[in-house]
Amino acid sequence: MCSPWRHSICSALASISGALMSGLETIDALAEKDIELIDAQAIVVLGGVRRTAAPEYGGDTLKGIPLQRVHYAA
Repeated sequence: MCSPWRHSICSALASISGALMSGLETIDALAEKDIELIDAQAIVVLGGVRRTAAPEYGGDTLKGIPLQRVHYAA
C-alpha cells in the first residue's frame, strides 16, 4: 500500500507529464489514404527496454511494450 505522500507525488507527476505531453501532441495521426501519398524513407521507434542475453534471439532484444512498438511499426 502506498503512503499518502507517495500517492500525492505520483498523482502530481501524472498531471505534469500529461500537461507536458499535450504540448507535443499537436498533430493528429495520419489517415490511411494520406499514408499512401507519403514517400517515407524510414520509421523511427523511440524508447526501449533491453532484455540481455535472450537465448531464443541469439543475444539482446527488446521486451514488453517497446517490443510491441517495434512489431507495430514493422
